[in-house]
Amino acid sequence: MVKSYLSKRRSIIALSQEIKNGNLKPTELVEYYLIAIKKLNPKLNSFITILNEQSLQEAERLERELKRGIYRGPLHGIPFSIKDIIAVRNVPLTAGSKIFLNHISKFDSTVIKRMKKAGSILIGTNNLNEFAAGITGKNILYGDSKNPYSLDRMSGGSSGGSAVAVAGGLIPFALGTDTGGSTRVPSSLCGIFGFKPTLNSINNYGVYKLSPSLDHIGIMGISSIDLSIVFSTVRKKDERFVGYTNELEIQKLSLLNLKKLLLQNKRTVDIGIPCNYFLDYLEKGVKYSFNKFLNLLTSDKSLSFTNVDMNSNNFFRSWSIVRLFEAYNIHKRGIKKKFNYYGPELRDQLLKGSEIKASDYYEALNTIKKLKKGFLSLYTKIDFMVLPTTIISAPLLSESTVHINDKVFTVRESLLRNTFLFNSIGFPALTIPFGHSYTTNMPIGMQIIAKPYDDYKALMFGNYIEKHYTNSI
Repeated sequence: MVKSYLSKRRSIIALSQEIKNGNLKPTELVEYYLIAIKKLNPKLNSFITILNEQSLQEAERLERELKRGIYRGPLHGIPFSIKDIIAVRNVPLTAGSKIFLNHISKFDSTVIKRMKKAGSILIGTNNLNEFAAGITGKNILYGDSKNPYSLDRMSGGSSGGSAVAVAGGLIPFALGTDTGGSTRVPSSLCGIFGFKPTLNSINNYGVYKLSPSLDHIGIMGISSIDLSIVFSTVRKKDERFVGYTNELEIQKLSLLNLKKLLLQNKRTVDIGIPCNYFLDYLEKGVKYSFNKFLNLLTSDKSLSFTNVDMNSNNFFRSWSIVRLFEAYNIHKRGIKKKFNYYGPELRDQLLKGSEIKASDYYEALNTIKKLKKGFLSLYTKIDFMVLPTTIISAPLLSESTVHINDKVFTVRESLLRNTFLFNSIGFPALTIPFGHSYTTNMPIGMQIIAKPYDDYKALMFGNYIEKHYTNSI
Protein backbone atom coordinates (compact mmCIF):
# COMPACT_ATOMS: atom_id res chain seq x y z
CA MET A 1 0.00 0.00 0.00
CA VAL A 2 1.55 3.30 -1.13
CA LYS A 3 0.39 5.55 1.67
CA SER A 4 2.50 8.47 0.43
CA TYR A 5 -0.12 8.95 -2.29
CA LEU A 6 -2.99 9.30 0.16
CA SER A 7 -3.73 12.70 1.70
CA LYS A 8 -6.04 13.08 4.67
CA ARG A 9 -9.66 12.55 3.69
CA ARG A 10 -12.12 15.11 5.03
CA SER A 11 -15.89 14.64 5.09
CA ILE A 12 -18.42 17.21 3.94
CA ILE A 13 -20.10 17.04 7.35
CA ALA A 14 -16.91 17.89 9.26
CA LEU A 15 -15.79 20.63 6.86
CA SER A 16 -19.25 22.17 6.71
CA GLN A 17 -19.45 22.46 10.48
CA GLU A 18 -16.08 24.20 10.62
CA ILE A 19 -17.11 26.68 7.92
CA LYS A 20 -20.45 27.36 9.56
CA ASN A 21 -18.79 27.97 12.93
CA GLY A 22 -16.26 30.35 11.39
CA ASN A 23 -13.27 28.12 12.18
CA LEU A 24 -12.45 27.50 8.53
CA LYS A 25 -12.58 29.86 5.57
CA PRO A 26 -13.57 28.65 2.08
CA THR A 27 -10.38 30.23 0.71
CA GLU A 28 -8.28 28.24 3.18
CA LEU A 29 -10.04 25.06 2.16
CA VAL A 30 -9.60 25.65 -1.57
CA GLU A 31 -5.93 26.49 -1.04
CA TYR A 32 -5.47 23.26 0.94
CA TYR A 33 -6.87 21.14 -1.88
CA LEU A 34 -5.00 23.02 -4.61
CA ILE A 35 -1.75 22.29 -2.75
CA ALA A 36 -2.71 18.60 -2.43
CA ILE A 37 -3.53 18.46 -6.14
CA LYS A 38 -0.26 20.15 -7.08
CA LYS A 39 1.66 17.65 -4.95
CA LEU A 40 -0.10 14.40 -5.88
CA ASN A 41 -1.78 14.85 -9.26
CA PRO A 42 1.46 14.44 -11.26
CA LYS A 43 1.59 10.86 -9.91
CA LEU A 44 -2.13 10.04 -9.69
CA ASN A 45 -3.18 11.70 -12.97
CA SER A 46 -6.63 12.42 -11.59
CA PHE A 47 -7.26 15.90 -13.03
CA ILE A 48 -7.34 17.10 -16.64
CA THR A 49 -8.24 20.74 -15.90
CA ILE A 50 -7.47 22.52 -12.59
CA LEU A 51 -9.35 25.78 -11.96
CA ASN A 52 -6.82 27.53 -9.74
CA GLU A 53 -7.86 31.19 -10.12
CA GLN A 54 -11.57 30.54 -10.68
CA SER A 55 -11.95 28.37 -7.59
CA LEU A 56 -10.15 30.88 -5.37
CA GLN A 57 -12.26 33.74 -6.72
CA GLU A 58 -15.44 31.74 -6.03
CA ALA A 59 -14.19 30.94 -2.52
CA GLU A 60 -13.60 34.66 -1.85
CA ARG A 61 -17.13 35.46 -3.03
CA LEU A 62 -18.68 32.81 -0.79
CA GLU A 63 -16.54 34.00 2.09
CA ARG A 64 -17.97 37.51 1.69
CA GLU A 65 -21.46 36.01 1.79
CA LEU A 66 -20.70 34.36 5.13
CA LYS A 67 -19.56 37.69 6.53
CA ARG A 68 -22.94 39.13 5.51
CA GLY A 69 -24.75 36.30 7.27
CA ILE A 70 -25.61 34.36 4.11
CA TYR A 71 -25.20 30.60 4.55
CA ARG A 72 -26.41 28.41 1.71
CA GLY A 73 -26.27 25.09 3.57
CA PRO A 74 -23.88 22.19 4.13
CA LEU A 75 -22.13 22.59 0.75
CA HIS A 76 -21.37 26.29 1.24
CA GLY A 77 -17.66 26.70 0.52
CA ILE A 78 -17.03 22.97 -0.04
CA PRO A 79 -14.83 22.19 -3.07
CA PHE A 80 -15.65 19.39 -5.52
CA SER A 81 -14.57 18.03 -8.89
CA ILE A 82 -16.40 16.54 -11.86
CA LYS A 83 -15.81 13.96 -14.52
CA ASP A 84 -14.66 15.78 -17.64
CA ILE A 85 -17.89 15.03 -19.46
CA ILE A 86 -20.12 17.46 -17.53
CA ALA A 87 -20.60 20.93 -19.02
CA VAL A 88 -19.44 24.00 -17.09
CA ARG A 89 -19.66 27.41 -18.72
CA ASN A 90 -16.28 28.67 -19.99
CA VAL A 91 -14.50 25.51 -18.82
CA PRO A 92 -12.94 22.91 -21.17
CA LEU A 93 -14.96 19.74 -21.70
CA THR A 94 -12.61 17.24 -23.32
CA ALA A 95 -14.56 14.01 -22.66
CA GLY A 96 -11.05 12.52 -22.61
CA SER A 97 -10.97 12.57 -26.40
CA LYS A 98 -8.88 14.10 -29.17
CA ILE A 99 -12.16 15.10 -30.82
CA PHE A 100 -12.95 17.58 -28.02
CA LEU A 101 -9.37 18.70 -27.50
CA ASN A 102 -10.19 22.42 -27.80
CA HIS A 103 -13.85 22.36 -26.75
CA ILE A 104 -15.06 24.97 -24.24
CA SER A 105 -18.58 24.63 -22.81
CA LYS A 106 -20.92 27.54 -23.45
CA PHE A 107 -23.37 26.75 -20.64
CA ASP A 108 -23.73 25.09 -17.25
CA SER A 109 -25.25 21.63 -16.99
CA THR A 110 -28.21 21.31 -14.62
CA VAL A 111 -26.13 19.56 -11.94
CA ILE A 112 -23.56 22.37 -12.03
CA LYS A 113 -26.32 24.97 -11.64
CA ARG A 114 -27.56 23.08 -8.57
CA MET A 115 -24.06 22.82 -7.11
CA LYS A 116 -23.37 26.52 -7.64
CA LYS A 117 -26.69 27.45 -6.03
CA ALA A 118 -25.73 25.31 -3.01
CA GLY A 119 -22.43 27.20 -2.70
CA SER A 120 -20.10 24.37 -3.67
CA ILE A 121 -16.85 25.30 -5.43
CA LEU A 122 -15.69 23.52 -8.58
CA ILE A 123 -11.94 22.97 -8.39
CA GLY A 124 -11.39 21.02 -11.61
CA THR A 125 -12.36 18.28 -14.06
CA ASN A 126 -11.26 14.67 -13.79
CA ASN A 127 -9.67 12.14 -16.11
CA LEU A 128 -11.80 9.38 -17.66
CA ASN A 129 -12.03 6.70 -20.30
CA GLU A 130 -12.66 8.35 -23.67
CA PHE A 131 -16.28 9.56 -23.85
CA ALA A 132 -16.94 7.47 -20.70
CA ALA A 133 -16.79 4.32 -22.84
CA GLY A 134 -14.66 2.09 -20.62
CA ILE A 135 -14.28 0.60 -17.17
CA THR A 136 -10.51 0.65 -16.57
CA GLY A 137 -9.61 4.32 -16.02
CA LYS A 138 -7.18 4.14 -18.94
CA ASN A 139 -6.85 6.98 -21.44
CA ILE A 140 -4.37 7.01 -24.33
CA LEU A 141 -4.51 10.80 -24.73
CA TYR A 142 -4.32 12.01 -21.10
CA GLY A 143 -2.70 8.98 -19.53
CA ASP A 144 -4.14 6.47 -17.06
CA SER A 145 -5.63 7.37 -13.70
CA LYS A 146 -3.57 5.63 -11.00
CA ASN A 147 -4.98 3.90 -7.96
CA PRO A 148 -3.71 5.84 -4.91
CA TYR A 149 -3.23 2.57 -2.98
CA SER A 150 -0.80 1.26 -5.58
CA LEU A 151 0.28 3.22 -8.63
CA ASP A 152 0.74 0.11 -10.77
CA ARG A 153 -2.94 -0.82 -10.40
CA MET A 154 -6.11 0.38 -12.12
CA SER A 155 -8.35 3.04 -10.69
CA GLY A 156 -11.33 1.57 -12.52
CA GLY A 157 -13.49 3.73 -14.75
CA SER A 158 -14.83 5.38 -16.57
CA SER A 159 -15.06 7.88 -13.67
CA GLY A 160 -11.58 6.81 -12.58
CA GLY A 161 -10.08 10.27 -12.16
CA SER A 162 -12.99 11.33 -9.96
CA ALA A 163 -12.66 8.30 -7.68
CA VAL A 164 -8.89 8.81 -7.44
CA ALA A 165 -9.39 12.48 -6.49
CA VAL A 166 -11.65 11.50 -3.58
CA ALA A 167 -9.66 8.43 -2.53
CA GLY A 168 -6.37 10.31 -2.67
CA GLY A 169 -7.71 13.16 -0.51
CA LEU A 170 -7.51 15.70 -3.35
CA ILE A 171 -11.19 16.65 -2.98
CA PRO A 172 -14.03 15.87 -0.51
CA PHE A 173 -16.43 14.57 -3.19
CA ALA A 174 -16.87 14.29 -6.93
CA LEU A 175 -19.55 13.83 -9.56
CA GLY A 176 -19.25 11.21 -12.27
CA THR A 177 -21.43 9.13 -14.54
CA ASP A 178 -22.43 5.47 -14.47
CA THR A 179 -23.61 3.55 -17.56
CA GLY A 180 -22.48 0.06 -16.60
CA GLY A 181 -20.72 0.65 -13.28
CA SER A 182 -18.57 3.69 -14.00
CA THR A 183 -19.11 5.28 -10.58
CA ARG A 184 -19.32 2.15 -8.44
CA VAL A 185 -16.42 0.22 -9.96
CA PRO A 186 -13.72 2.90 -9.44
CA SER A 187 -15.18 3.72 -6.02
CA SER A 188 -14.86 0.06 -5.05
CA LEU A 189 -11.32 -0.33 -6.43
CA CYS A 190 -10.19 2.89 -4.71
CA GLY A 191 -11.82 2.25 -1.34
CA ILE A 192 -14.51 4.96 -1.19
CA PHE A 193 -18.30 5.26 -1.25
CA GLY A 194 -19.99 5.50 -4.64
CA PHE A 195 -23.68 5.90 -5.47
CA LYS A 196 -25.71 5.37 -8.63
CA PRO A 197 -29.24 6.58 -7.88
CA THR A 198 -32.56 5.60 -9.45
CA LEU A 199 -32.56 6.08 -13.22
CA ASN A 200 -33.48 9.66 -14.24
CA SER A 201 -33.59 10.88 -10.63
CA ILE A 202 -30.94 13.48 -11.52
CA ASN A 203 -31.37 15.75 -14.54
CA ASN A 204 -28.54 14.93 -16.97
CA TYR A 205 -28.91 17.98 -19.21
CA GLY A 206 -25.43 19.13 -20.17
CA VAL A 207 -23.80 15.76 -19.55
CA TYR A 208 -22.40 14.21 -22.72
CA LYS A 209 -24.34 11.03 -23.40
CA LEU A 210 -22.96 7.54 -23.89
CA SER A 211 -26.16 5.47 -23.80
CA PRO A 212 -29.25 7.47 -22.76
CA SER A 213 -31.25 4.40 -21.67
CA LEU A 214 -28.49 3.41 -19.25
CA ASP A 215 -26.73 6.65 -18.26
CA HIS A 216 -26.88 7.77 -14.63
CA ILE A 217 -25.12 10.63 -12.87
CA GLY A 218 -23.14 9.23 -9.93
CA ILE A 219 -21.68 10.61 -6.71
CA MET A 220 -18.42 9.67 -4.98
CA GLY A 221 -17.41 10.53 -1.41
CA ILE A 222 -16.04 9.18 1.86
CA SER A 223 -19.33 8.45 3.66
CA SER A 224 -22.92 7.59 2.87
CA ILE A 225 -24.04 10.80 4.59
CA ASP A 226 -21.84 12.89 2.29
CA LEU A 227 -23.42 11.15 -0.70
CA SER A 228 -26.87 11.86 0.71
CA ILE A 229 -26.11 15.58 1.09
CA VAL A 230 -24.99 15.83 -2.52
CA PHE A 231 -27.86 13.70 -3.82
CA SER A 232 -30.39 15.92 -2.05
CA THR A 233 -28.77 18.92 -3.75
CA VAL A 234 -28.75 17.62 -7.32
CA ARG A 235 -31.75 15.29 -7.52
CA LYS A 236 -35.09 16.09 -9.05
CA LYS A 237 -37.76 17.12 -6.58
CA ASP A 238 -39.87 13.98 -6.76
CA GLU A 239 -42.46 13.05 -4.15
CA ARG A 240 -41.66 9.36 -4.66
CA PHE A 241 -38.48 9.73 -2.61
CA VAL A 242 -38.99 8.80 1.03
CA GLY A 243 -38.71 11.98 3.12
CA TYR A 244 -36.34 11.20 5.99
CA THR A 245 -33.30 12.83 4.41
CA ASN A 246 -32.80 15.63 6.93
CA GLU A 247 -32.51 13.24 9.84
CA LEU A 248 -29.88 11.24 7.98
CA GLU A 249 -27.87 14.24 6.86
CA ILE A 250 -27.80 16.00 10.22
CA GLN A 251 -25.86 12.91 11.40
CA LYS A 252 -27.49 12.89 14.81
CA LEU A 253 -28.97 9.45 14.34
CA SER A 254 -27.87 6.88 16.88
CA LEU A 255 -27.70 3.26 15.78
CA LEU A 256 -31.00 2.69 17.57
CA ASN A 257 -32.73 5.48 15.67
CA LEU A 258 -31.20 4.35 12.40
CA LYS A 259 -32.56 0.88 13.04
CA LYS A 260 -36.04 2.23 13.78
CA LEU A 261 -36.10 4.23 10.55
CA LEU A 262 -34.90 1.29 8.52
CA LEU A 263 -37.44 -1.07 10.07
CA GLN A 264 -40.40 1.31 9.61
CA ASN A 265 -42.59 -0.72 12.00
CA LYS A 266 -41.37 -4.04 10.57
CA ARG A 267 -39.75 -6.77 12.66
CA THR A 268 -36.67 -7.09 10.45
CA VAL A 269 -34.94 -5.52 7.46
CA ASP A 270 -35.06 -8.17 4.74
CA ILE A 271 -31.81 -8.84 2.86
CA GLY A 272 -31.55 -10.84 -0.35
CA ILE A 273 -28.42 -12.91 -0.91
CA PRO A 274 -27.79 -14.01 -4.52
CA CYS A 275 -27.30 -17.75 -4.85
CA ASN A 276 -26.05 -17.65 -8.45
CA TYR A 277 -24.42 -15.43 -11.07
CA PHE A 278 -23.15 -12.54 -8.86
CA LEU A 279 -21.28 -14.95 -6.57
CA ASP A 280 -20.31 -17.65 -9.09
CA TYR A 281 -16.85 -16.23 -9.77
CA LEU A 282 -15.04 -14.29 -7.07
CA GLU A 283 -11.35 -13.60 -6.51
CA LYS A 284 -10.30 -15.45 -3.34
CA GLY A 285 -9.79 -12.22 -1.41
CA VAL A 286 -13.17 -10.85 -2.49
CA LYS A 287 -14.92 -14.11 -1.60
CA TYR A 288 -13.30 -14.13 1.86
CA SER A 289 -14.33 -10.51 2.50
CA PHE A 290 -17.89 -11.06 1.29
CA ASN A 291 -18.28 -14.07 3.59
CA LYS A 292 -16.96 -11.95 6.46
CA PHE A 293 -19.44 -9.22 5.50
CA LEU A 294 -22.32 -11.72 5.55
CA ASN A 295 -21.21 -13.16 8.88
CA LEU A 296 -21.31 -9.70 10.43
CA LEU A 297 -24.75 -9.00 8.99
CA THR A 298 -26.23 -12.34 10.01
CA SER A 299 -25.21 -11.71 13.61
CA ASP A 300 -27.61 -8.76 13.65
CA LYS A 301 -31.04 -9.89 14.88
CA SER A 302 -32.77 -6.94 13.20
CA LEU A 303 -31.82 -8.33 9.77
CA SER A 304 -33.35 -11.36 8.08
CA PHE A 305 -32.02 -13.13 4.98
CA THR A 306 -33.46 -14.72 1.86
CA ASN A 307 -31.59 -16.60 -0.84
CA VAL A 308 -32.31 -15.00 -4.20
CA ASP A 309 -32.27 -17.06 -7.39
CA MET A 310 -32.51 -15.40 -10.79
CA ASN A 311 -32.20 -16.37 -14.43
CA SER A 312 -29.18 -14.44 -15.66
CA ASN A 313 -29.21 -15.58 -19.30
CA ASN A 314 -30.17 -12.18 -20.76
CA PHE A 315 -28.41 -9.89 -18.29
CA PHE A 316 -25.34 -8.99 -20.33
CA ARG A 317 -26.62 -9.42 -23.88
CA SER A 318 -29.54 -7.00 -23.40
CA TRP A 319 -27.34 -4.39 -21.70
CA SER A 320 -24.58 -4.73 -24.28
CA ILE A 321 -26.88 -4.38 -27.29
CA VAL A 322 -28.49 -1.22 -25.89
CA ARG A 323 -25.15 0.24 -24.82
CA LEU A 324 -23.40 -0.34 -28.18
CA PHE A 325 -26.37 0.59 -30.40
CA GLU A 326 -27.03 3.88 -28.62
CA ALA A 327 -23.36 4.84 -28.40
CA TYR A 328 -22.94 4.26 -32.14
CA ASN A 329 -25.94 6.44 -32.94
CA ILE A 330 -24.59 9.27 -30.77
CA HIS A 331 -21.19 9.10 -32.49
CA LYS A 332 -22.47 8.14 -35.97
CA ARG A 333 -21.45 11.39 -37.63
CA GLY A 334 -18.20 11.67 -35.73
CA ILE A 335 -17.03 8.16 -36.59
CA LYS A 336 -17.60 8.87 -40.29
CA LYS A 337 -15.83 12.23 -40.33
CA LYS A 338 -13.07 11.67 -37.76
CA PHE A 339 -12.60 7.92 -37.56
CA ASN A 340 -8.90 8.10 -36.69
CA TYR A 341 -9.49 10.68 -33.95
CA TYR A 342 -11.15 8.02 -31.80
CA GLY A 343 -9.02 5.77 -29.62
CA PRO A 344 -8.95 2.06 -30.52
CA GLU A 345 -11.13 0.88 -27.61
CA LEU A 346 -14.00 3.23 -28.39
CA ARG A 347 -13.57 2.81 -32.14
CA ASP A 348 -14.01 -0.96 -31.80
CA GLN A 349 -17.13 -0.48 -29.68
CA LEU A 350 -18.67 1.91 -32.19
CA LEU A 351 -18.00 -0.47 -35.08
CA LYS A 352 -19.74 -3.25 -33.13
CA GLY A 353 -22.65 -0.90 -32.50
CA SER A 354 -22.95 -0.15 -36.22
CA GLU A 355 -23.65 -3.83 -36.87
CA ILE A 356 -26.59 -4.09 -34.45
CA LYS A 357 -30.03 -4.15 -36.09
CA ALA A 358 -32.79 -1.88 -34.83
CA SER A 359 -34.98 -4.95 -34.30
CA ASP A 360 -32.37 -6.47 -31.97
CA TYR A 361 -32.14 -3.17 -30.09
CA TYR A 362 -35.90 -3.01 -29.47
CA GLU A 363 -35.93 -6.65 -28.50
CA ALA A 364 -33.19 -5.93 -25.94
CA LEU A 365 -35.20 -3.03 -24.51
CA ASN A 366 -38.19 -5.34 -24.19
CA THR A 367 -36.03 -7.95 -22.43
CA ILE A 368 -34.85 -5.29 -19.98
CA LYS A 369 -38.48 -4.38 -19.20
CA LYS A 370 -39.12 -8.02 -18.31
CA LEU A 371 -35.98 -8.17 -16.18
CA LYS A 372 -37.05 -5.06 -14.30
CA LYS A 373 -40.52 -6.49 -13.73
CA GLY A 374 -38.96 -9.65 -12.31
CA PHE A 375 -36.73 -7.72 -9.93
CA LEU A 376 -39.60 -5.50 -8.80
CA SER A 377 -41.49 -8.67 -7.93
CA LEU A 378 -38.46 -9.89 -6.02
CA TYR A 379 -38.36 -6.66 -4.01
CA THR A 380 -41.85 -7.27 -2.64
CA LYS A 381 -40.08 -9.77 -0.38
CA ILE A 382 -36.79 -8.00 0.33
CA ASP A 383 -35.60 -4.47 1.15
CA PHE A 384 -32.07 -4.79 -0.23
CA MET A 385 -29.83 -7.16 -2.08
CA VAL A 386 -26.15 -7.29 -1.10
CA LEU A 387 -23.25 -8.51 -3.23
CA PRO A 388 -19.60 -7.67 -3.96
CA THR A 389 -19.32 -4.59 -6.16
CA THR A 390 -16.64 -6.20 -8.31
CA ILE A 391 -15.56 -9.83 -8.48
CA ILE A 392 -11.89 -8.79 -8.34
CA SER A 393 -9.88 -6.13 -6.53
CA ALA A 394 -7.93 -3.59 -8.58
CA PRO A 395 -5.96 -5.39 -11.33
CA LEU A 396 -2.54 -4.32 -12.52
CA LEU A 397 -2.55 -1.69 -15.26
CA SER A 398 -0.64 -4.19 -17.38
CA GLU A 399 -3.27 -6.93 -17.03
CA SER A 400 -5.85 -7.59 -19.75
CA THR A 401 -7.23 -10.89 -18.39
CA VAL A 402 -7.77 -12.48 -14.97
CA HIS A 403 -8.22 -16.12 -13.91
CA ILE A 404 -10.99 -17.05 -11.47
CA ASN A 405 -11.90 -20.67 -10.70
CA ASP A 406 -10.02 -21.87 -13.80
CA LYS A 407 -12.00 -19.51 -16.01
CA VAL A 408 -10.44 -16.62 -17.91
CA PHE A 409 -12.20 -13.24 -17.88
CA THR A 410 -11.16 -10.07 -19.63
CA VAL A 411 -10.56 -7.29 -17.11
CA ARG A 412 -13.54 -5.45 -18.64
CA GLU A 413 -15.84 -8.46 -18.09
CA SER A 414 -14.71 -8.96 -14.51
CA LEU A 415 -15.12 -5.30 -13.53
CA LEU A 416 -18.58 -4.97 -15.11
CA ARG A 417 -20.04 -8.32 -14.10
CA ASN A 418 -21.77 -7.27 -10.86
CA THR A 419 -22.77 -3.71 -11.78
CA PHE A 420 -24.17 -3.31 -15.31
CA LEU A 421 -27.54 -4.99 -14.67
CA PHE A 422 -28.61 -2.24 -12.29
CA ASN A 423 -28.07 0.33 -15.04
CA SER A 424 -30.37 -1.69 -17.29
CA ILE A 425 -33.18 -1.87 -14.74
CA GLY A 426 -32.43 1.51 -13.14
CA PHE A 427 -32.29 0.40 -9.50
CA PRO A 428 -30.30 2.53 -7.01
CA ALA A 429 -26.97 0.97 -6.07
CA LEU A 430 -24.49 1.99 -3.37
CA THR A 431 -20.96 0.65 -2.96
CA ILE A 432 -19.33 0.89 0.45
CA PRO A 433 -15.69 0.10 1.26
CA PHE A 434 -15.17 -3.10 3.23
CA GLY A 435 -11.53 -3.76 4.00
CA HIS A 436 -8.92 -5.12 1.61
CA SER A 437 -8.35 -8.30 -0.36
CA TYR A 438 -5.84 -10.54 1.42
CA THR A 439 -4.46 -11.61 -1.97
CA THR A 440 -3.66 -8.11 -3.29
CA ASN A 441 -3.99 -5.79 -0.25
CA MET A 442 -6.27 -3.60 -2.40
CA PRO A 443 -9.66 -2.17 -1.34
CA ILE A 444 -12.90 -4.12 -1.74
CA GLY A 445 -16.42 -2.75 -2.05
CA MET A 446 -19.77 -4.23 -1.08
CA GLN A 447 -22.83 -3.25 -3.06
CA ILE A 448 -26.29 -2.49 -1.66
CA ILE A 449 -29.15 -2.58 -4.17
CA ALA A 450 -32.58 -1.09 -3.37
CA LYS A 451 -35.72 -0.77 -5.44
CA PRO A 452 -36.42 2.44 -7.42
CA TYR A 453 -36.92 5.55 -5.25
CA ASP A 454 -35.61 3.80 -2.16
CA ASP A 455 -32.37 5.73 -2.67
CA TYR A 456 -32.31 7.26 0.79
CA LYS A 457 -33.15 3.93 2.34
CA ALA A 458 -30.07 2.44 0.65
CA LEU A 459 -27.94 5.36 1.85
CA MET A 460 -29.32 4.94 5.35
CA PHE A 461 -28.53 1.23 5.36
CA GLY A 462 -25.03 2.06 4.16
CA ASN A 463 -24.72 4.49 7.05
CA TYR A 464 -25.97 1.82 9.45
CA ILE A 465 -23.31 -0.62 8.26
CA GLU A 466 -20.70 2.14 8.36
CA LYS A 467 -21.50 2.97 12.00
CA HIS A 468 -22.14 -0.54 13.19
CA TYR A 469 -19.35 -2.50 11.54
CA THR A 470 -16.47 -0.13 10.77
CA ASN A 471 -14.47 -1.39 13.73
CA SER A 472 -15.01 -5.00 12.63
CA ILE A 473 -13.45 -4.62 9.18
